[in-house]
Amino acid sequence: PLLTDTEQRLVEHAARGEVLKLRVGGPDAGDLDRAGQWGPDRVLRGRVLEILLAGERDDWPLHHRGLWLLGARIDGPVNLSYATVDAPCGFGACVFTQPVTMTQATIKQLEMDGSRLPGLHAEGVDVAGGVLLRNGFTAIGGVWLFGAKIGADLDCSEATFTNEQGYALNAERVDVAGAVHLSDGFTATGGVRLFGAMMGGI
Repeated sequence: PLLTDTEQRLVEHAARGEVLKLRVGGPDAGDLDRAGQWGPDRVLRGRVLEILLAGERDDWPLHHRGLWLLGARIDGPVNLSYATVDAPCGFGACVFTQPVTMTQATIKQLEMDGSRLPGLHAEGVDVAGGVLLRNGFTAIGGVWLFGAKIGADLDCSEATFTNEQGYALNAERVDVAGAVHLSDGFTATGGVRLFGAMMGGI
């Protein structure tokens, strides 16, 4: 796809393993409430993230330090199902307009601190490091980690998971090598399922 200026900056920062900071100033919860009003300098397409993280283009290299994005709105779905992401990725204080899907994907580390999205579908995902959904992370539509394998911690401190029609968190048969943190302000509206889960510590 023809890239916007912001998307081109993301590709360049990912090649260098540097954080692309699109937020101006410090943390501000009201800033995310206004995400629908953000201009093109803070907006990316989900398809661009898919191509970059899945390594679909040789001329878009992903540095071993990974992709790190702060304060962006991601429009459209992000579907990384069955993809291999050869580096960690982090989305801080980002707003996703459609669900993020990582079914059976392989990834080094996933951090989404303070981000908002309408559901995270990561059934069977294999994460070498941790899954960090903390510090104001909000999922309206639930978080699905059925059968996921996580090599470090699953940390959901100060997160809000909501799915009034079903499970807010479905982590049945999840295998977590580290600790699972569902405390320190963690809130779930809907069911929480941990049947058959294996955890290194709580």
